[in-house]
Amino acid sequence: MILLLITVIFFIALPVLSLFLSVFGVVSDRKYSTIFLILTCVSISIVALRYIPHPLDDGAYHFRATTELTRFDNIIYMFQAFASGFRVGRYDYGSVLVYTSLMYLVRNTHHYSLLSFISAFVTYFSFGYVVVDLFKSYKTHSKLTYALIFNYSTVIK
Repeated sequence: MILLLITVIFFIALPVLSLFLSVFGVVSDRKYSTIFLILTCVSISIVALRYIPHPLDDGAYHFRATTELTRFDNIIYMFQAFASGFRVGRYDYGSVLVYTSLMYLVRNTHHYSLLSFISAFVTYFSFGYVVVDLFKSYKTHSKLTYALIFNYSTVIK
């Protein structure tokens, strides 16, 4: 519990640098490992909030597509337009429902780097949760092996 408190305080002050304490908490504390995992994933993903894509990068196309979605007042109208042949840019967003819905939710914030942040967080958390859950189910395990697999699955993706 003390490690969790120290990690949260450190996370508030320096979120990216708290990654090391968060990973240590995931490995060493079985009871609060999911909370430490959330802090770890936010620490890794927070860098994506500063993402400004190069004009020819894929992120630039997604940001422009998100800008085009501001014309729709309702998500149902947006998907009806995609079903009737509406296209934005070079990608078929009508067939990727989850990502297009995320783009629709972020469209009026004008902080399109939230797309990158949310995508990174969900990816890291889903990989990390599988590893944490797997090692929680074993009664005895090597913490070094756990740390290596956790770091490999979240950081090296």
